[in-house]
Amino acid sequence: MSKPEHSKSTSAFHNDCRTTLEHIWASIQELPPDEDAIDDVQLALLIHDLLRAVIVTYRYVLPTQLLAKTVDSTLDCRCVQVRRGPGSENFDARSIAHKIVVPFDNANNNPLGGSTSPYLNNPLRVPEISAKHRGAQKNKEEWDNLCFILDLIEEKQEPSFTELLLRQVLLEIRRIQNEIKISYPIPLRNNISEVVDIMREFLETPSGGSRLQAISYALFVTMKNHYGMFSAVHSAPVTVTDISGGRAADIICDKKDGSVLAVEIKDTLITLESLTDKIHSARIHKVGELMFIIGNPKLVDSEQVRHKAQSEFKSGLNIYFLESINFLTISLGLLGEKGRTMFLENVGVALEELRLGFRDKKEWESLLQRI
Repeated sequence: MSKPEHSKSTSAFHNDCRTTLEHIWASIQELPPDEDAIDDVQLALLIHDLLRAVIVTYRYVLPTQLLAKTVDSTLDCRCVQVRRGPGSENFDARSIAHKIVVPFDNANNNPLGGSTSPYLNNPLRVPEISAKHRGAQKNKEEWDNLCFILDLIEEKQEPSFTELLLRQVLLEIRRIQNEIKISYPIPLRNNISEVVDIMREFLETPSGGSRLQAISYALFVTMKNHYGMFSAVHSAPVTVTDISGGRAADIICDKKDGSVLAVEIKDTLITLESLTDKIHSARIHKVGELMFIIGNPKLVDSEQVRHKAQSEFKSGLNIYFLESINFLTISLGLLGEKGRTMFLENVGVALEELRLGFRDKKEWESLLQRI
């Protein structure tokens, strides 16, 4: 294979591509799941569709071509083969796809489809991605959309624009990754210390309360199914506010006698103002018991907050502040081994239902394997 005609050696170029991909991918991991890098809704929709293309090979095109162009802005991102024709803008896109993008896809649970050599397939046995080769494509609409985006990048010739589109591509790949369901290995036997250990480790990673919400939701669902303590248990992803979801708190447990237990997950300080707001919401929804599950007792702001909670008893509202690990440990002990097995199964269901991220789900999967 001929050496690329751009200024860097092939190995240096590949290393820069790999490093750039790792850096941008790491930088977007803490962003909200609905974050976008671009404001153009139509362009974002095209990227969304192309990363889910019917022709699997097409899913690898934008990550590959945009990555190369981001690393070396002198390249023509439409190029597939270095021998396309004379010019220093040509490069071997196949090697970038197979040596960098494919391993990236494999390492992240194959959000692009798990192809081992996408650029060897018929759709990309062409020297460039352009309208010239439309006739050779089975899905012409998807090909047209790829050409549109790559032509746009070459017309603009703005490195910042290219990188923004690459970030949008990676943000969309993360969304696809988060949609992938994971099969969780439930152990045949378990003891409480093992379950509490992996639960504690899982909750140590900051998650904005989403991990604690999933664990707590799974626990209350288990209480409902194992002991019949509730007639129904409801929750929703942390991105859905309680108000918009029509709920008084993060988790709602309906009791058979018609009363309601509302459970609020807190990993931030409970101030007098935030408690007052939650009490108001509880009254609107006719909640009889309001439970705060908190990661640390210090999250209760002051004695004034505790006094306010106690004073609500007279109005018919019981309020509890419970430290998470202590509450979960006692509850799991009461459930027994059979109940804990149900709990472990329900955590996996909760992680999927509450749409936690891929890293959260993979970490829980890994922790389960230690039991």
